[in-house]
Amino acid sequence: MKLLKYTRRIHNSIKTRGLYNTINLITDDYFFKQKFGVDTGGVYELKELKTLGNNADRGVYYQGTNYRYFKKTMQKVIVNFSESTFIDFGCGKGKALIMAGEYGFKKIIGVEFAKELYDICLQNIEKIKPKVDPINFEILHKDATEFEIPNDVNVFFFNNPFDYDLTEEVVKKMDLSLQANPRKIYVIYFSPLHKAVFEKRNYEQVFELKAKNKLEAIVLSK
Repeated sequence: MKLLKYTRRIHNSIKTRGLYNTINLITDDYFFKQKFGVDTGGVYELKELKTLGNNADRGVYYQGTNYRYFKKTMQKVIVNFSESTFIDFGCGKGKALIMAGEYGFKKIIGVEFAKELYDICLQNIEKIKPKVDPINFEILHKDATEFEIPNDVNVFFFNNPFDYDLTEEVVKKMDLSLQANPRKIYVIYFSPLHKAVFEKRNYEQVFELKAKNKLEAIVLSK
């Protein structure tokens, strides 16, 4: 079953991204695994996992973010990393947190409501701590709708974790945090199916990442 899913993913990737981009993605993820020695792969349907709250049907399956594409989006985030806080909503196994760890953020927060993914994330973060600069990691087993966003978070990361309505709920919380402490923030949004949520709340798109016909990610600011 897993092999069949993987084969379908490769086929779909070649169809939308092209063979060259697909080979690059596979190669990048292989080197990421070799570099950090952590388990961040696989695709997990939320219905197969133990989740908190009543929002499992409003979430999206887990799949890790590509290393190369993450670095490309981070080039558009103009902040002093040593004074900045990064948060990943639906952090899964922690791949984006690990990649963010290479930038020297003051603090990195992961929020995950699936228990199995949360447990793996904790293990992965412990493994990579010696390989990154001293960083304050905070991994929370929590439903994103129940999480109060700290007023110093200025880099927000989403890998298409929610449906439209849940995305809107979280973005409203982001705006409340901005009202409490006005500041410049950036949003990195992979597989941005619900970017309209950000557009209608006056977020400005500053970057778009495409691979052939596929929109991989956008970066927004406010």
